[in-house]
Amino acid sequence: MMEILLQSDRLPEFYRAIREQFSKGSSPTQALIAVGAVAALVLLVYVLNRLERRVAAPIETNDPQRLFHELLPKLGFNTEQRQFLEVVTHELHLKQPAAILLSEELFDQAVAAWSSRGTGRPDDPRTKELLRKARARLFPSKVGFVSSARPGAAI
Repeated sequence: MMEILLQSDRLPEFYRAIREQFSKGSSPTQALIAVGAVAALVLLVYVLNRLERRVAAPIETNDPQRLFHELLPKLGFNTEQRQFLEVVTHELHLKQPAAILLSEELFDQAVAAWSSRGTGRPDDPRTKELLRKARARLFPSKVGFVSSARPGAAI
């Protein structure tokens, strides 16, 4: 855009008039008006440039909680299972709750940590059934995702 403004043969009449005002000497009021017009033009270009950048590049946020909430329905969990897993990860204060979905070891570690806290009812038959179904949904066969997690590693 600056290239267009610098080329005198392409300047619109308004810009030519401003250039002529500076070249042929004028009253202080006219000079002030010309400077104000140039400043307004620069400000307009700046604002339009900022708006274009904001629209062109939407901000991607790294939100582990949102990722976890979006993954659960995509993995086929029903509402009750999703709510249960959300409660477990929330009570454990996991920074990356989706990590428990990666391997059987991480899932089992999270469930064991949650059970040991005593906040839920891990011995309740309904809870055991929810855990069993959630685990079966994630890891349907004995051959699952190979985990690099070490037993006792923090999630």
